[in-house]
This record gives sequence, structure tokens and C-alpha cells, in this order.
Amino acid sequence: MKTLGQRIRSLRKSKKMTLVDIAGEQMTKGMLSLIENDKAKPSIENLQYIANQLHVEVSVLTDPFPLTELRRIIDDLHQIVQNKKWLDVSQAIQVKNLVEPIISELPANYEAAQIYLYYLKVFPPLEAFEQGIEEAKKAVVFFKELALYKELATTYTLQAIFYFNQLQFEQAYETIQVAYKLVQSPYYTIDPITRIDVSYHMASFCYATNRFDEADQVLQHLLKTCHEEKIFHFYAHIIRMAAYAAMILQQPEKVEMYRERLEKYTAFDTHPNTQYYLHVFYLFYYNTYDSKPLKVLEHARIMKEFDETFETLPYIEVETGKALYKLGRFQEACEAFHFFETERNWNGVHPFNTARFQEGLAYYACTLFELGQMEAAKKWIQRAYEEQKIMLPLAEKQWICDTYNWLMEQMIKNNE
Repeated sequence: MKTLGQRIRSLRKSKKMTLVDIAGEQMTKGMLSLIENDKAKPSIENLQYIANQLHVEVSVLTDPFPLTELRRIIDDLHQIVQNKKWLDVSQAIQVKNLVEPIISELPANYEAAQIYLYYLKVFPPLEAFEQGIEEAKKAVVFFKELALYKELATTYTLQAIFYFNQLQFEQAYETIQVAYKLVQSPYYTIDPITRIDVSYHMASFCYATNRFDEADQVLQHLLKTCHEEKIFHFYAHIIRMAAYAAMILQQPEKVEMYRERLEKYTAFDTHPNTQYYLHVFYLFYYNTYDSKPLKVLEHARIMKEFDETFETLPYIEVETGKALYKLGRFQEACEAFHFFETERNWNGVHPFNTARFQEGLAYYACTLFELGQMEAAKKWIQRAYEEQKIMLPLAEKQWICDTYNWLMEQMIKNNE
């Protein structure tokens, strides 16, 4: 950020004027040189005189962030981010280093608002969610003052995501609800992509907080919006979430309806991301709904051939382990489940994902039991049983309880 003296010198040189030209009759060349080198501060009269000599408004000299400077910063940010919705760690650090020193000094205008949004996106990859929540609160005030409602909805959504990653599900729901009401209001003009993004997170957080009927209503409206606006860039994720929720909630007709939609859309959209997440869906489908463990292994194999940037390896391993257990291939299943022993952050955040992993713990315990490792089996089934107590009332929860009772009974019999 340029100082007052640097701004005066820069403007003077851009106009090809000398110190003598600017000093004129009111100031000395030496005094002007001291001001340009930030060794003296001009009086209000002298500042107005310098502005007049440069043929600019005083605000051009006093404002540390003229529009040209803000637009240059935005260009730099754009080069770093390269149109990605979510940043990786390296990008997040670069954006943070560029924006954080100036964030508290930004003027209240549209260009500064865009810089603020870039800044809010650094917190997820850096896992700095508490700081993200506090910065989002400041950004809400900033955008309200400017009446920038699209940016306000995006900020509420990011704040809800920050709460969600802190496992503060109710706060996440309450925050995304504010954003959802905003984008659905007829009083504000908000672009359809922002409306779709907010609605997707609204549905997701409704599911996470046991508001299944509300989630379904949001999803139906969301799908209608996609068709009406002819915007499908996020469509596969929406259908996959709807299908997965239907499987979790044991709604077979909806499962098949969404599965068919997902197949049709994937045949149309050949982007690797879309293709990859079709296989993610089938991992769950053939393990949960239509039990075909060999199909699970086939889809897991295909997924591992994709680019390593897809961060879903724990999901692949847990579903592979379940399938191998069902096939009686216990040693292989044990190897698949071994990431439970080594990985720290395998549990996922969304309660639906947590349910899959907690069920995986119970399967791991059963696998160890079949291999004769009784103490290890007892350890993992007890952990699964304790952690299911805070789960949503899903089928996996009951299965874990039933498995716990069965395994403990078998261990007692073995000790008699």
C-alpha cells in the first residue's frame, strides 16, 4: 500500500512534472521533497494546494486505495485463484498474505467487496474456521452497508460452512436459513447460480439437523430452479445428495428415480468430476441399497484410477472393507479398514458421512472377530457403540447397536 508521499510522487511523475512545478510559489522544493519521502506531513492548505497543482481531487491523494489500486489487487487475486470455487492450501496462503494486511483499511465500495469475498475463502483450506466465523460477521456488516445482497448471501453461506466444520450444526442451519430467505425473497435480484448454491447448502444442513421434510422441500424447489434456469453445472451433486438421502432414509422409489436421473445426466455430462461422483454414489448404492459387493469393488477400482486430487480415499476404503467382509475375504477387509488405525480425520463432517464411517467401525470389529482378534474387535465395537449415541436416528445407528449386542454375546460364549 502506497503512503501519502509515494502517491504524490507517483502522480507527479505520471504527469511529467518536477518538484519545482508542483512547489510553485506557495511551497519550497525542499519541503515538497520531505513530504514525498514521508519525512513531513503537509498541512490541509498545502495538501489542497498540491492537489490543485496536480489537477486532482484531494481524495485521490488521501485515499490509500483508489479504484486503480483495488482493481490491480483483484487482478492479482484472480491470477492466484484461477476461477476455482475452493482454494488449495498454497492458494489460500497467497491470498491471505496479499489481503490480510489491508482488510481492515478497505473502503466501502464494490471493488473492496470482491476482495473481501476472496479473503473469506482462505479459511476452509487452512482449517481456520473460528477466525473465518469472526471475519464473516464483519463482512456481513460490510455488505449490508453497501446493499450488496448477492455478496451478503454468499457470506452467510460461507459462515454457515465454517460453523458446520466446527460441528456446530444448529448454528450452521440458522445461518444458512438467513441466506436462503434472502435468495428466495422477491425484493432482491440475486443471480440463479448464487440461489442454487445457497439452496444446496440449505438442503444439506437440513439433513444434518434431522429436518428431513424441510430438506426434501428445498431439494424439490432446487431441482425445479435448475431446470427453469437451465443451469446444470452443480446438478450431479444435487441429484447425488437426493439419492443418497433417499437411501439413508430407506425410500426405495426415490432412490431409483434419482439413480435414473443421475445416470441420464452423467451420460450427457462427461466431465471427470461428474463421472467420478457417479462412482461415489454407486459405492453406497451397492453396499446399502442393492447389496452387490463385487460391484462395489469394481467401482472402487475405477475411482482409484482417477486423478489423486479427489479427496475421497477414506470413503473408498470403508466401502471396500464392507464389501470384502460380505464376501468373506476377511484379511483383505482388515487391510482396507486399516486406515482407521492410522488416519486422524477419516470421520467426515456431515452426519450422513459420519454414519457411513461409524458403520464401517462396526464392520471392522466384525472383521477382527472373524480373524480371531478378540481384544481389537471389542475395542472397535465399543467405540462404534459409544459414538453412535450422538448419531441421527438412521438405519446405521440401529445396525451398530444390533452388531454390538451380537458381538458381545459371541465373545461371552467364546469365553465360557
